[in-house]
Amino acid sequence: MEQDFRTLYGGLIGGKDEHIPRPKPPSLRGYLYQLLGMLGWKSVPALPFIKTETLLMMGQEDAIVPPLDGDMLKVLIPGSRLEMFEEGGHLFMLTHKDRTAALLREFLSEPQAEAA
Repeated sequence: MEQDFRTLYGGLIGGKDEHIPRPKPPSLRGYLYQLLGMLGWKSVPALPFIKTETLLMMGQEDAIVPPLDGDMLKVLIPGSRLEMFEEGGHLFMLTHKDRTAALLREFLSEPQAEAA
């Protein structure tokens, strides 16, 4: 797992030791749940009905959840805002802590529009 860390998580990995101090493989149950989760996403038809403002954040170099998924969500969720993290991988919230926190603070402090 440690050898494949960059391939799996993409983007900047900074001090990977702070993210995976002792990497260990997932349990069989955990692995099976991950595989089941990849079989399909059934919420897509409901996305256009989300009426609350939505902040989407994605890493441009995420190999697990590709940036195209963020683009799709942006199209399907009305009024959503997409923020892409340059050199951000799957763990962009850890490698880009300051920007992540600033965007969350900004988004959560904005007055919310009334739902239609």
